[in-house]
Amino acid sequence: MAANKGGDSKQGLIIALVCFVLLSITLGVFTYYGYADQANLQANEKKAKDEKASMEKDRDWYKYQALQLKAYTGTLPKEEQGALPVLREKGVSGEGKDAFAETVKSLDGAMSWDPKLGKPATNYKETVEKLNDDLAKARSALQASEDRNKKDRTEHEGALATNRAEVEELKKKLELAQKDNLDNQQKMAKDQEEKLSIFDELSKKNAELNKKNETDVDSRDRAIKGLKTQVKNLEKRQEKMAQQMTPPDLLKYDTPKGKIVRLDPKGQLAWVNIGSADNVKPHQNLTFSIFGSGSDSRERRERKGALEIVDVLSAHLSTAKITEVADPNSSPLLPGDLLINPAWSPSNRIHVAIAGLIDLTGEGRDNIDEFKRNLEREGIVIDAYFDWKDMSIKGEGMTHQTDYLIRGEGPKLEYGNAVREGDTRMSRKMDIGKKITEMETQANQLGATVVPLRRFVALTGYKLPKGAGVLGGSGYEFIRPQEIAPVEPKEKPDKKEPDGKDDKEKKDDTDK
Repeated sequence: MAANKGGDSKQGLIIALVCFVLLSITLGVFTYYGYADQANLQANEKKAKDEKASMEKDRDWYKYQALQLKAYTGTLPKEEQGALPVLREKGVSGEGKDAFAETVKSLDGAMSWDPKLGKPATNYKETVEKLNDDLAKARSALQASEDRNKKDRTEHEGALATNRAEVEELKKKLELAQKDNLDNQQKMAKDQEEKLSIFDELSKKNAELNKKNETDVDSRDRAIKGLKTQVKNLEKRQEKMAQQMTPPDLLKYDTPKGKIVRLDPKGQLAWVNIGSADNVKPHQNLTFSIFGSGSDSRERRERKGALEIVDVLSAHLSTAKITEVADPNSSPLLPGDLLINPAWSPSNRIHVAIAGLIDLTGEGRDNIDEFKRNLEREGIVIDAYFDWKDMSIKGEGMTHQTDYLIRGEGPKLEYGNAVREGDTRMSRKMDIGKKITEMETQANQLGATVVPLRRFVALTGYKLPKGAGVLGGSGYEFIRPQEIAPVEPKEKPDKKEPDGKDDKEKKDDTDK
């Protein structure tokens, strides 16, 4: 009984074990097939996503191409305009990418893509419309041009017909003129024969006149030689008279304007007792001649040097630069020496007039503009001056207030050769000399002192180059012939010349 019980339990265990094994195998099979189906599902899902992405990429690619081409053709709807710049910046691509990129690049160059607006600056639709509009205008202009040409042809044909008629008329007149010309030639030939006969008679008379003319030329040459001798005699007489004349002593009419109060040891600077209270201004270029202050009259009359005011220190004190010392050994500058400038006054403005060529450089050229500027800087009033370039006296004119007439160089008259008739240069010089003499006469009548240029500037302290004013009027030679053509002055009928102007002798304009 016990043996049977053990056999039953083993059998049940075997059955249970068999069932477990079968169950395990079944479960393993089901588990295997379950995992195999999940891998397939994942693979299918990935495949579906890849196919979707590819389809979306193809969709964007074809959409980008379509929108880009619509934009350049001008048919892109407004609702799709926002998608194009997004796809363009996204850089979508697909089949035929390189070829389409070249196309877009070419279209961008032709249509100018605007990245700010997200569309091309223009498109083919607008271009075609513009071309059509231009074509219509061109056709209209062409039609107008054809109409004008048609009208012009009609008018030309009418004018041509008129010209033909005129040509026919002219032909007839030409035939008549040729006939008249032939008659005139025959008449002229006859007249020529008569004139030749007269010419022979005139030739004989001309020979007689030439012989007589030679005799007259000899007589004229002898007369010119005599006139030259008279001119030379007059020039010598004028030189002797000029040598006998004493230049005006300006010191006689002027008082010292100040004096030197101190000198620096080097003799380059001086302190003078005139300043702002005496109307002295800095940078005025005010100059003075220096004379001795001793009791000896000769010492007071000899010029010791010159100075120029450079700085105003107080009411009656200024610093001056020594510009010239005549003789530093025998006549040195000393404190107490007097300052002379007849053209300057601390209270009254001096009035002057200028006549003649003003040579300040020694080159024989006229420097009147520079001379006037220097005088005006010193406060001098220029009443009148003679401009010999246009033969006129400019300014308000001399009056009784005019103190000095500054006499520059006059023209130098040379009589080495015979004075030919129509010699404009010599005539010009004579007219200039006459004008200068007239100003001297007027100055004498008004009581103004006539003073040569070199003496005037020496007494005012103005320093001239060594050769200035010694060329004897050669500055007038710089005038070119075409500049000196004689101009006949238009004189008023009731204008009278000042009395005695032709009898007034010219004064010497050099400092003796």
